[in-house]
Amino acid sequence: MKVFFFFILLILAVLLFYFTTPSFASTNNQYELKQGIFFVYNSTTLVFNAKNITVIKDIIFQKVVEIFPNGSFLGEEIIYNVNNKNYLPPSSFIDNLSSPANLYYVSPSLLGEKTLIKGKDYFTLISHYGSVYVYSTSATLADVTINFTIWFNDSGVALKFITLQYGVNGLVSNTTSVLWLTNFINPNVKPPSFAGYTEGRVITVGVLTEPLPQRISKYIILAGVVAIIAILLFRK
Repeated sequence: MKVFFFFILLILAVLLFYFTTPSFASTNNQYELKQGIFFVYNSTTLVFNAKNITVIKDIIFQKVVEIFPNGSFLGEEIIYNVNNKNYLPPSSFIDNLSSPANLYYVSPSLLGEKTLIKGKDYFTLISHYGSVYVYSTSATLADVTINFTIWFNDSGVALKFITLQYGVNGLVSNTTSVLWLTNFINPNVKPPSFAGYTEGRVITVGVLTEPLPQRISKYIILAGVVAIIAILLFRK
């Protein structure tokens, strides 16, 4: 009789493992990047001048175009300027799936680590509350300091990121970007329409004489670093 009950328990344990393991795998797969995934952020930049404050409104649209077998993917980014109804031409990039340098996402398995590496940049965990993880990084060149802080939810998606640029006289600009739309969790979510937006004329302005770290330099561009660049980018 004891042997009989032992086999019954063994069979139940095997069945429990069989039915629970696929469910666990499915949950993990839910939080992985897939082809067609997009993220849309509303971005507001405040540029502090001597006499006034310039407000720049942008929409950042990022999309996963194609997944490759080697653990990388092809992504695309478009920045829409709400002030002038213009947009920058799409930029493409190839990136790492688990911790991409150019996409505001990180694999959930990496969340909670004291140091998070995205591309060539190192982020430090500064706070963790509930299901939110806050990471920060900074860089300094000459008299310019850039602080970048990003808030991830437990699925690895950035809920918000803030770029602060400091000069010799204090804060120069503050860019806050907040997640607006994504189909990462709900595939039925559709991307917004940008009808009426036209392609802006890009003007190259030489401001920095030395390159900043790879990712930090992009944060500055997204922030419209030092007012004039952001304004000229979309000026017709």
